[in-house]
Amino acid sequence: NESLNQISKEKQDLNDLFIKMKEENQNLKEKDNLPNKPIDKSEIDTSNIFKGIIYYLQKNASNSIENEIEVTSSSCLSSSYKPQNAIDYQSKFVFESNHEENPWFCVHFLQHKVIPKNYTIRSGHWETNNWHLRSWILEGSLDNEKWKILDDQKDCQCLNGNYYTHTFSIDNKNDL
Repeated sequence: NESLNQISKEKQDLNDLFIKMKEENQNLKEKDNLPNKPIDKSEIDTSNIFKGIIYYLQKNASNSIENEIEVTSSSCLSSSYKPQNAIDYQSKFVFESNHEENPWFCVHFLQHKVIPKNYTIRSGHWETNNWHLRSWILEGSLDNEKWKILDDQKDCQCLNGNYYTHTFSIDNKNDL
């Protein structure tokens, strides 16, 4: 009986949080000055891991992708390993930060609000058990101030090899 009461309370707390998040999201939409251009979802190829939202925006960018997406990071090993390489699937170069504690990488959609369902990462050219990404936290924000954890990976071995690719799911039951 006590367990049922606890579950009921947790369910109500989650429901209250969801309502609060919806209200905050609506307030942000009313304040937001982004054009929030519509995206033709039929043009996003979900069967091809590198033909998602970034590919779509690159393909349809009127001038250049820099008008659609800003890519930044806490550091960059060298100009050959710049953060923009992470979204350039044709580049032979990868993104690599300086080997510092808590580095970050940010993809800012300038013209669109995006609610991701999946994301795909391809490892670099290093051999097994080398400099591959193993642990990270993926966060999302509507205002660059309040951040929500979308995914958290610890000691993931999916990318432990030369140009390994893996798609990770995001459980987005609520808006950011």
